[in-house]
Amino acid sequence: TLFRSLEVMKMIKFCRIDDKLLHGQIVMAWTRFVGAEHIVVINDEAAQDQFKKMTLGLAKPAGVGLSVFTVDEAIKKLGAGTKKIIMVVTGNTSDALRLAEGISEIKEINYGGIRQKENAKKYGDAVFLDEKDVENSKKILEKGVEINIQQLPTHPMVYLKNLL
Repeated sequence: TLFRSLEVMKMIKFCRIDDKLLHGQIVMAWTRFVGAEHIVVINDEAAQDQFKKMTLGLAKPAGVGLSVFTVDEAIKKLGAGTKKIIMVVTGNTSDALRLAEGISEIKEINYGGIRQKENAKKYGDAVFLDEKDVENSKKILEKGVEINIQQLPTHPMVYLKNLL
């Protein structure tokens, strides 16, 4: 199994940070790869913006459900459990840290796309972390959550703890 956490997680099969939220790689590659029946986008801004919610709905694959929650809503709703196979996507390390603190089922997080910003260091082809991102990532790792960097399922996986 590609992710050690797949056996542990019953509902959340895949958790990813991608600052673009939903786009072609997510829709075409990861959703199929993990067999997701439902995508949960966790982003405070998108959850409160009807236009963003609509565009995210257009980006999802046919036959796959979509929910867009704030971080607090997600912790409450995902903590309640479901039998669906869920893929979680959030846009930044701060939200991922809050999720890791609030949902014990999250055992691994994929860093897929975090764009270049000022004072950020490159950790993967599409992953650039600034000081706050590194701090958040260390806190996630301290919780026993693995962090891997992998843009697509066919790309090699690197564990962030080996790069810090």
